Amino acid sequence: MLRPALNTWPITTIPVALEEAQVHERPPDGPLPPAYPVPGARPPCPDGDRVPCLPRTPRAPLTRRQYAYGLTMAVVVLVLFVLGVLR
Repeated sequence: MLRPALNTWPITTIPVALEEAQVHERPPDGPLPPAYPVPGARPPCPDGDRVPCLPRTPRAPLTRRQYAYGLTMAVVVLVLFVLGVLR
């Protein structure tokens, strides 16, 4: 005996819901609309500007353990590959 699904929507409402959820895109011709200020928010960034953020910290150099682990994994993969080709 089949149990009914937990979702009680009729099948006919799903395409309507998907159609309503689609994004209406503007035609690709012409310039983008200008940015406008929102009350209570910071002013919009002019075109071409980047959003201000904190600078990234430099990455720490790899340790000997990380190099050894990488080399070990490379050797294991190479050995398995060779064994797979020879069989």
